[in-house]
Amino acid sequence: MEAGKTVKVGRVGDTTAEALDCKWYHQGSLIDSGAIISVPGNATVGATDTYIVVQTVCGLSKSDTVLVRTVPLGVQEWDMKHSITIFPNPAHGFIHIQCISDLQSVRVFDLSGRVVIQQPALKGNSTSLDLPQGLYIVEIQTADGATERQRVLVD
Repeated sequence: MEAGKTVKVGRVGDTTAEALDCKWYHQGSLIDSGAIISVPGNATVGATDTYIVVQTVCGLSKSDTVLVRTVPLGVQEWDMKHSITIFPNPAHGFIHIQCISDLQSVRVFDLSGRVVIQQPALKGNSTSLDLPQGLYIVEIQTADGATERQRVLVD
């Protein structure tokens, strides 16, 4: 999103979602409720704001994370230069990692902080990993020095 703009997050375009019991949190505080909310762009270019949505259906609560990254006005170069994609998420075994620039290394941590997979000195801009069921933190370092961490659920 561009600095100073707002964006709608949630179940945008899903008319069946209007009655869902969703609560939205930002920095640990409840900010809104509903299936769709509007959030402002961060004033700092390059910042990423994290929103947590908790949805309750038939007494069962599930949560998800929405990241909103602020890019420079009219310039998409920053966003594209460090674009890292991990898919599918959630996964059923294999995850695939793709990046605009070349990958330098990939480390996968379990929730106790133990390194379960380490792939140093990678060649190219993609790789695949086979992971057992669990929740992981995947740390990707690109050849141009950018480091990003993303959560991945394997069910």
